[in-house]
Amino acid sequence: MSRRTTALLVAFVALVSCAEDPGVDVQPAGEGAGDEEYVDEGPAPAPELDRAALEALGYVLEADGPAPAASGVTLHVPERAHQGYTLITPLQGASELVAMDGRVVARFDDPEGRRWTRAELMPSGDLVAIASVDANPTADPDAQPFLDAFVVCLDFEGNERWRLAGYPHHDVSPTNDGHIGYVDKEVRTRGKRSLSDDIVVVVDANGAPISRHPLLMSVLAHLGPEIIEGRRFERRVATASEEVLHVNSVDWLPFPDLVGSSPIHTPTTVLVSLRNLNLIAAFDLATDTVVWTWGAEELQRQHEATFLANGNVLVFDNGERERGYSRVIEVDPRTGDIVWQYVAPDPKSFFSYRRGTAQGLPNGNVLVCSSQQGRVFEVTRDGEVVWDYTTPVRGPNGGVSAIRTQRYDAAFVDALLARRAANADGTDR
Repeated sequence: MSRRTTALLVAFVALVSCAEDPGVDVQPAGEGAGDEEYVDEGPAPAPELDRAALEALGYVLEADGPAPAASGVTLHVPERAHQGYTLITPLQGASELVAMDGRVVARFDDPEGRRWTRAELMPSGDLVAIASVDANPTADPDAQPFLDAFVVCLDFEGNERWRLAGYPHHDVSPTNDGHIGYVDKEVRTRGKRSLSDDIVVVVDANGAPISRHPLLMSVLAHLGPEIIEGRRFERRVATASEEVLHVNSVDWLPFPDLVGSSPIHTPTTVLVSLRNLNLIAAFDLATDTVVWTWGAEELQRQHEATFLANGNVLVFDNGERERGYSRVIEVDPRTGDIVWQYVAPDPKSFFSYRRGTAQGLPNGNVLVCSSQQGRVFEVTRDGEVVWDYTTPVRGPNGGVSAIRTQRYDAAFVDALLARRAANADGTDR
């Protein structure tokens, strides 16, 4: 590998939303790391990057290890699996709705030919997708530092409804009041340090802005400024700033009957995953305050903190390379106790160092996406795998593409498919 290619690879790895670097790199802080007050000085200058050369390094978006021999659905136990359709978004291809038998019933491509890193169907049937900097690097010197990142909304027929620029990254989710939420970034300064601040953004169904909620100051107020004193965090080329939080998921409470059952169960509280602090947190959008955190000395590079119908919280615990395996944890936020976890019988057979999702299903099972293995599987509470799928999508170097997933009830998707078919033949016009 040439020196230039090596340098580009290092730059690109820094761009990737879940890059292969430690969550927190503890080093002497040095000059400018004091407790000065924050001042928002706007985005940092955009670095100059070579798009063609960076895209040639596509294996960064591929899964770890060789591609598996089998792909598609390799296991299905109908009587134990939750029947529905799984939206699979590979980082090297289009999002596809996949039936339980592996049939692709709908496919969603970006109208501008860009790649997405996360997609989700809204209750309306619209698909909203995030394209982070790892999917679409740019060398445009006039571009904003957030390097071609965007959030886009398509109707179920695949027509673009709206598109927003900025630095949306990692996650998009329906709110509990009919809007759309996602994670964005801004850059703030602390003395001579430039720090990345993750923002929870709320827009309406037409993409019109409703609110923005910065997280960094609230986290510092809750945990204390010592969490950044004496530390240097990983730097992102995209923002030329230290990434203290690295928020990689946001989830609104979707269960009205839980409201009031604990301080974190309110209509205005969201769950966020703070990967670089190895914590998950509950953040009240009404007061812009952190009301709960969990995970110290337990979580490692975690993703996808979500509410469950019983009031507990589900989280994908990636694990450091030293541990060498991933697990899915259910924690009771009222006690802090782990009440259930899934670790594979051969722990090292289930390991996604980057990315990863876990979704509680209505039948009590959990849908697990081991992103870096290109695999999604459904597991029962007693540890039995009852549905298993590996993406057939391959990256330019032959590796299986990393993926993210979401399962939807069969009745919901069937109604959308029937509506699309009616529109196509003109019976619903």
